[in-house]
Amino acid sequence: MRLITTSSIIIVLLCSCCKSQHEQGSLRPEWSARIPTYESQEIFCSGILNLPKSGNIMVVPTTIYDGGIMHEDNRVCGMELNTGKVKWYFPSNMDDRQYCYFNSKGYEYNGKLVFQYETNQRDDISLRSTVCLDIKTGSVLWERNCKSYYEIKPVIGSGTDCFFVQDNCRIFRVDMNNDQISEFYYTGDDGLQINDLRLCNDLMVISCFSESEVEEYQDEIYVVIINKTTGAEVLRKSLGLSSVPSHSYLNGEILYSNLDRTIMAIDLKTGEIIWERYDMCAYVCQDILFYNDILMKCAVNATIGYDRKTGEVKYLFDNYGSYHVTQAGKYAYFINRQNKIDILDIETGERLDYIECPEKGWSNFWGPYPTIYDDKLYIIGNNTLYRYPTYPW
Repeated sequence: MRLITTSSIIIVLLCSCCKSQHEQGSLRPEWSARIPTYESQEIFCSGILNLPKSGNIMVVPTTIYDGGIMHEDNRVCGMELNTGKVKWYFPSNMDDRQYCYFNSKGYEYNGKLVFQYETNQRDDISLRSTVCLDIKTGSVLWERNCKSYYEIKPVIGSGTDCFFVQDNCRIFRVDMNNDQISEFYYTGDDGLQINDLRLCNDLMVISCFSESEVEEYQDEIYVVIINKTTGAEVLRKSLGLSSVPSHSYLNGEILYSNLDRTIMAIDLKTGEIIWERYDMCAYVCQDILFYNDILMKCAVNATIGYDRKTGEVKYLFDNYGSYHVTQAGKYAYFINRQNKIDILDIETGERLDYIECPEKGWSNFWGPYPTIYDDKLYIIGNNTLYRYPTYPW
């Protein structure tokens, strides 16, 4: 009996060892569903970047051609997971001389989704709107139009509070329980325009810019921090000139802002710069991730790990960047320039594994981010939605 038990243990251990040995790049999807497109064409619609989901319905982009690049039938649709059935399209109907543009994050709460999109109407007149959908049915609960020359902004939220930008300088708050909309914050009459919004606990971080009177092709970059409940300003600081959009991130009592190739750490209470670093290779920062004492800067053409307290460079990968990255714990899921999804250890920068796309390639330059729900990774390829387990496999 003892011999059988011991043998069984040995067999189990051997099987476990065999199972844990995984060849990098060999992971296959556990589920996939074809997204409606014209014949075998790929998706050219960016969709809602964070792949919103409620219950068993996920909002994914779709492109159905009706002739020519300016006549793409770009929409989003509600796809039933597991079955892959499309339950609805938004907009429900499209004119043959009209196309939509999304390319923004949305906010979902209790089955309601708020996001922004642009419709190109006849005679090249663009109409930008903030809309709220019922994810289950695709029905429009409310919609607000904004001035045509303002850009699409991310929609953010926490609990029942949802925030969106209108007219580039005004933030509105939506009560997601009753859909009541009220103006929440105005940047002022000095021409400050909002580029990005982020929430961190009780604070909202607003990345802004104003046109420079000195440099023709550069803007004056600002960061404004306000109380997300009262709208009272906590900090307003000019960061300098930049020719590309800037983003700021709050981690504890320190604000981290990127300005072209420079990243700086700013004391939230005093506005003083704690440290700043210039890295020639890190141009156009797409995101900043945090894990323990490491800050990972994900730029288009470089990935750099810093000690977030001192600014010391812990690792640097030149000519290795991403347009889309998602964090889950200590791991970063990273669509690299070779169109693979790399899984990186944020603390060390080590490439732990990667996922090859079963199709032509992942939606790197346009399309949604790798998105995680319930320990499952969702990502869109050429024209297919895939689901993978999360790392470690």
